[in-house]
Amino acid sequence: MTNSYNPVKSAIRCLDVLVAVNRLETNATVGEIHRLVDIEKPTIVRMLETLTFLGFLAKDEKTLSYAPTGKTLSLSAGYKKHKLFSALISPLLQEFNRIIGWPVNLGIYDYDSMLIIETKKESGQVSFGRTFEVGIGTRAPMLGSSLGLAYFAFTSQQERKKIIGLINKTKKHAWDLVIQDKNLLEKKIVQIQKQGFSFMQEDFAKFQYNNRVECIAVPVKYMSTLYGSLNVGFLKTVVNTDAAVNKFLPIVKDMANKIGEHVYKNSK
Repeated sequence: MTNSYNPVKSAIRCLDVLVAVNRLETNATVGEIHRLVDIEKPTIVRMLETLTFLGFLAKDEKTLSYAPTGKTLSLSAGYKKHKLFSALISPLLQEFNRIIGWPVNLGIYDYDSMLIIETKKESGQVSFGRTFEVGIGTRAPMLGSSLGLAYFAFTSQQERKKIIGLINKTKKHAWDLVIQDKNLLEKKIVQIQKQGFSFMQEDFAKFQYNNRVECIAVPVKYMSTLYGSLNVGFLKTVVNTDAAVNKFLPIVKDMANKIGEHVYKNSK
């Protein structure tokens, strides 16, 4: 399936400039922004003036630099619920990390991916290395990551169709090609539902972690409500995968149940 429209390049560039200004800790000059985005300086100036006119940026006439205004906060208003959810489950995730001894992540469904809204890793715990670490705000692919597959398998058939449609509209990766084989995809869903957890898809594990890391994820739900998914990641050179399932899975499921119940009772 192809898009029925072409992206508006000027809109994309304008957002790239706004993101660049936000990334710079001090007032941003055209030269500094140019080093962050692949856009010609005259175009950057036009974008900056547009964003200033709209009230998203403030211009310092003396230094000819720009800074974000409070209006930029309105762009993230829809994510307040994510922050509230994160604050709600943070203590439980901290406890989970302490018990299991490996990095843990919680993700919620967002468009065509899982958005990691909380992650815990104690100092001194075995690290995956800077290249392999994930953090809050990381987007985990729905059909590649363990978080995504755990959510995808346990969500409704209607939502699965919606997700497949969204993935079809974007650039597909190797791990997304499973949607081209309905029988294979259905078999994968049934397998995850039956065993109650998911691993990463092999193509994604190779791409993201060079096959050094494995993750085990389970859905986070309470009664009929699916909130997201929870995982633990570990180095395969340290923990055998079969042994990890036997050791970690009961703990992961128990914590997912606690989080689901806690969210349900505190969001009524």
